Amino acid sequence: MKEMKKSSFVTLVLGIFSALVLGSGMSMALLPDSGLYNQGVIVGCLGIIFSLITVIVHRKMTNKPKINLSLKTVGIALVAIIGVIIFGGGLSLTMVFNQLVFGTILAIIGIMALLSLIPLSKGLKQG
Repeated sequence: MKEMKKSSFVTLVLGIFSALVLGSGMSMALLPDSGLYNQGVIVGCLGIIFSLITVIVHRKMTNKPKINLSLKTVGIALVAIIGVIIFGGGLSLTMVFNQLVFGTILAIIGIMALLSLIPLSKGLKQG
């Protein structure tokens, strides 16, 4: 049996922890009966902060260089954020507001924006 590297294990544990914190915060904020909207937003933000810490710890443990913030990196991040917001808006329109056609079209546009991240980040090769 192959053993797991220490860096992979630490990243796995921190990633699961940050996902649980983020998910708990989102659930707290989005369940109207709980009355914990403000607390849920704070816990969700903590989950995002833990995720960023996970990335930093993983890069340090694997001796990778710091992330350079170039115009391309910022553009890719903006496309990802906009794509997720459009996709989530489409899902919300479909599930919450019963706007099936418009919500589905909006979700598909969001998925296409997210799929465009692959060639934007990796590039396309001839052949």
